[in-house]
Amino acid sequence: MPSLLLATIALKIVAILLVSLFFSWLFSLAMKRLACLLILQVESKKAKDQRIRTIGIVMRSTGYFFIGMMTIVMILKELNIDTSPILASAGIVGLAASFGAQTLIKDVISGLFVLIENQYGVGDDIQLDEKCGIVKKLTLRRTILQDTDGTLHHIPHGSVKIVSVLKSNHE
Repeated sequence: MPSLLLATIALKIVAILLVSLFFSWLFSLAMKRLACLLILQVESKKAKDQRIRTIGIVMRSTGYFFIGMMTIVMILKELNIDTSPILASAGIVGLAASFGAQTLIKDVISGLFVLIENQYGVGDDIQLDEKCGIVKKLTLRRTILQDTDGTLHHIPHGSVKIVSVLKSNHE
């Protein structure tokens, strides 16, 4: 009888994992399409592909995290492990982390809008608040500008109030 019970639990866990993989695959397809829909402006193929890839990575990794956490909770329940304390602890840790990571989250969300709205790209001559220069690198969290004397400025997206595109090279 115990071997039948173990086999039943193992079968349920395998089913949970397979359903989780299916939803991850489905979510990945949906996020690729959503990223393509968010990129509405006509631009070079290379810049468009880079923006789609960046936005897709962010959305997919977020989705994979939630699917993975749900899968773990479901497996623990099948093993008769009480998940209430784990979920309560995760909520408290999440709340503490959100207070600590407010600026990081603000930078990432602002950077996502820079990419989605195609405000500027690598190679553009721009002014972010008081700093002018050529965009050398653009990530979700920050923009790296090089001014005329060669100084690199790392500017977090969340701190930028005014963006002026002086010369665009990516459209």
